[in-house]
Amino acid sequence: MDEGRGIGLRNQGHYIPILKGRLGEFNALRRMPPELKDAYTPLVEIAPTGDETNDDGEVTAAGLDGSLAKSIERLGRYWPTSRDCIVDTHGLPDLRDYNAMAKVVEAFAEGGNQIIPTIRPSDSADIIDGVSAVLTKYNYRDICLRLAGEDLDDGDEPVDVMIERLLRQLQVEPGDVDVVIDFGSLRDEQSASFAARIARLIIMDLPDLDQWKSVTLAAGGFPSALDTVPPEVLTDIPRWELTMWRAVRDRLRGKLRVPSFGDYAIAYPVQATGVAFAPAPQIRYTAGDNWLILKGRKTSRRGSAQFVDICGEIVAHPEFTRGLSWGDEQIEEKARFADVDPLPDEAKPGNAMIWRAIGTSHHLCLVIEKLSTAGEP
Repeated sequence: MDEGRGIGLRNQGHYIPILKGRLGEFNALRRMPPELKDAYTPLVEIAPTGDETNDDGEVTAAGLDGSLAKSIERLGRYWPTSRDCIVDTHGLPDLRDYNAMAKVVEAFAEGGNQIIPTIRPSDSADIIDGVSAVLTKYNYRDICLRLAGEDLDDGDEPVDVMIERLLRQLQVEPGDVDVVIDFGSLRDEQSASFAARIARLIIMDLPDLDQWKSVTLAAGGFPSALDTVPPEVLTDIPRWELTMWRAVRDRLRGKLRVPSFGDYAIAYPVQATGVAFAPAPQIRYTAGDNWLILKGRKTSRRGSAQFVDICGEIVAHPEFTRGLSWGDEQIEEKARFADVDPLPDEAKPGNAMIWRAIGTSHHLCLVIEKLSTAGEP
């Protein structure tokens, strides 16, 4: 990326998906069509790798260094460094006097490439000053200002005052900044409606509203688990973040700058912790206002081969988008072996990482396609 590239305002249809820095999501990003590169900018949340603590369970600087090194290497391998990528390290454990965001910016800058660092108003002065120092050192200006959690709560300091103070500390102008207003998890229509009301107030309070590089309204409606989804039953789950975004758009259109759309793709917004377990074969397929969810049984004799049967049902669905993405191509290829028993070697039903990559690939391409043709995701 070019130093201090100052690319100007992104268009209103620009998409910022918030993705976990895991192999499934990275594999989806790696297979995105190059011709879509200007239509979206991923916000990658660096995920803990498990190396952050010592044998006593304490977070150490050496452990964080090792964890960051793995994440930086993975991001550099899977994301073309000639394209914008926003990175967020707030999901890593906190350690006094350790500035993970500044370390990531510096690591990429040393290689001649720039990532866009994420800053939150709730960050400590030391973190903000550290990131500012690295940006100044390499003559970079671009940042992402992410308003989430406590940043959206009613506080002693008005939003406009808080943001203007932060920009002074970072020595950047609104035209250098991607603003992401992030409401995290939405559970139902009521939470989506409430978030929409708060979002409108925040947007109205943003200083210099028309001058930011982008203003994105994001949330995630995907549930934390699929325990309530019965196996072998095609189930609809509403995209509540779309409900929220539409409500804000409809109220602001023709009056104020309408925010761009952002979401968590097919993932629950909160980073999972604890021991990972192998899920039953499943697909999370975005279709219109809903996700189509179909999962197998963990106890099935057919095991992971159930995924090709699932693909067969998705291909037969009227909302299947043949050829739209790498994920759709994979679904159609695997569907050729639906109900074949035993599976031939070439069937390759895959594993949880592949299933996540397939669903994410389809979701990203579908949202971009709908934004470009229908003006909404």
